[in-house]
Amino acid sequence: MDEQPHNSSQLSAPLDEQDANKLLLQYLLLHRGACDEDQLLKALKTLEETDRNDNEWQSRLNKWMARVNLTLNALDYKVTRLRNRYGGWSYVYVDLAPAEDTKAATRLSLDELNFVQWAIQRFLGEKRAVEVEGSKSLIEDAVDVIFGEKFDSSDFQGLQLRLYHTCGSGELCQYEEMDAVKVENLLARLCQLRWFYETSHGRFGLGVRALAELQTYIRDRYNVLECTVCDELALEGVQCQCNEKAWHVACLRHFLAHVGTACPNCNSSLEQAVYMT
Repeated sequence: MDEQPHNSSQLSAPLDEQDANKLLLQYLLLHRGACDEDQLLKALKTLEETDRNDNEWQSRLNKWMARVNLTLNALDYKVTRLRNRYGGWSYVYVDLAPAEDTKAATRLSLDELNFVQWAIQRFLGEKRAVEVEGSKSLIEDAVDVIFGEKFDSSDFQGLQLRLYHTCGSGELCQYEEMDAVKVENLLARLCQLRWFYETSHGRFGLGVRALAELQTYIRDRYNVLECTVCDELALEGVQCQCNEKAWHVACLRHFLAHVGTACPNCNSSLEQAVYMT
């Protein structure tokens, strides 16, 4: 008599919450310690295979972060939730150990850390807005879509000014303590580690992991605006020409829909704002 095949669902018992928590943390670490929220939610749904609505899944993810941090905090680590460059939420595995300056964990040498500090100065030091020329970034295109939806798209022609919080590789290769080849290799590695990112136009900026681990360092040394909606550091999106208010892309959509179309500081129209890219 032929043996009947087993139903796979009968062989695999559902994961308990503790096992699911461990596997979700492993998933985050496998993604170099930084994941967008939708990635983690998808992984959690795959692990638990439970029927929940969106709010219940979000609550479950928040509960996972709280439970995991109870253990990680004793080891000077934590998982934190912060805005990514597009204004969505990301979860980042952060080193809490105190340090004098940048921390970059132990994966970077002192020389490499010195380059990171120098690059941050290039990204965030005093700059002036310049006229928009050439093709636009993905951030700028997203801003245009939001303004086009709020205002008459036939009248809105795009913002006229942009403020860069990024640098081209040519500028970063001017670092005097390393040759250009070594800088290029280090930039590629920093992007892999989610400390930097590279745009489609070949410009580099601070990635979500750097923003998570270097919050205090950046706030203490640079005049970086906080988002008017979420109070997170805002490096990409738009800022008012009064230089007092800024918005991530997702937060800009919320502000225009639920608050207004004028800067709460100077009352000027956000149609006169400045791209941050």
